[in-house]
Amino acid sequence: MRLPEVLALHLAGVREVVDVSREGVDLAARYALPDEVSHRRCPVTDAAELVRTPDRLLVGLLGPEPAVHLPPAEAAAALAGASAGTRGVLLLAWPVDELPVHLLVGPMVAARCQVVDAIPLGTAGIRGVSAAVVVQRVDRPLPQRGHLVDMTVARRAAHPVPEPADELRTVLRMANEHRLTGLVTRAVRRRLRELEEQVERQRQRLDERDARLAELERELARRARVGAPAEGTDRRPGEGAPPEPDEGFFGSGPGSK
Repeated sequence: MRLPEVLALHLAGVREVVDVSREGVDLAARYALPDEVSHRRCPVTDAAELVRTPDRLLVGLLGPEPAVHLPPAEAAAALAGASAGTRGVLLLAWPVDELPVHLLVGPMVAARCQVVDAIPLGTAGIRGVSAAVVVQRVDRPLPQRGHLVDMTVARRAAHPVPEPADELRTVLRMANEHRLTGLVTRAVRRRLRELEEQVERQRQRLDERDARLAELERELARRARVGAPAEGTDRRPGEGAPPEPDEGFFGSGPGSK
């Protein structure tokens, strides 16, 4: 998926995109925003005052290089004071299969942000950007699969429900880890399939080479059989034949009388 397609999924009700990427990182040309949605750049330290309601969408580039990328904690802090429903599209500069999930989960949980989507951007056309993570400020967890949030009656009796704030942090941590590790797992599986396909192609080439070698060996053996002398005729000329008589020895040669 490409970045404009990701943004289009999350622009409902948004009137302004606030870009908090580092100075020198220009992503605006990649947004392809509709006319009714404006674009603004600002330092991440000022974003908390701007991005307070769901009609503003935070966008930023996160990654391992502080001079170029935002750390996850700064992006999360920009959303911490926003009202519920406010979203951010966080672009990731880490390779997906090397994504430091723990660096993302902690700050997002502290800011009461839930990861609602994690999308690889293999065809994004943005060098160094591997994925987009969409987060939303929440006061209550958004619906997830049952095994993440449901507890049976027996478990509820054995494990009392924590206070709401603790419960929210617990569920957000589980939900965010699930989303992000799912992104990593899909990337690893895709890479594994690619490697398996490469191994299979290499095996086929080796099988074809072995088949050609075997055919050449059979052809050489056939030619060797056709060109070999018949049995009993493999002596060198004159080998084993009786010597010719020397006429001079019997006195018939010149000077014998």
